[in-house]
Amino acid sequence: MSISVVPNRRIRDPRQLLFHFPSIPVVRYAQMAADFYHDQMLRLAEELAHRQGFLLVPASCLGWRKKQDIAGERQVSVGKRSFYMLRRDELTSKEWDKLQEYLEELEQEAG
Repeated sequence: MSISVVPNRRIRDPRQLLFHFPSIPVVRYAQMAADFYHDQMLRLAEELAHRQGFLLVPASCLGWRKKQDIAGERQVSVGKRSFYMLRRDELTSKEWDKLQEYLEELEQEAG
């Protein structure tokens, strides 16, 4: 079962836009670039977690005590959000349910 915390949205590489469209508003370009690099870093972190046999779990799905226990070892920060690398058997049933709800919210935002 493949679990991905990367939003399922297609963001093109915005680096070429300034050449083709020099009159693009600065704020729009900055937001497109921020979204692109955020998704790219999240995809990279998730790929590294999967290679090591972990799932990438958002901090919002975990309790404070578990976050405190593994904070230095397997914490990944992408932008302003924190993610933790955990194995499936390390997650409690409540944390697993929260992760499933988080994934459903991502699907609803994308779809």
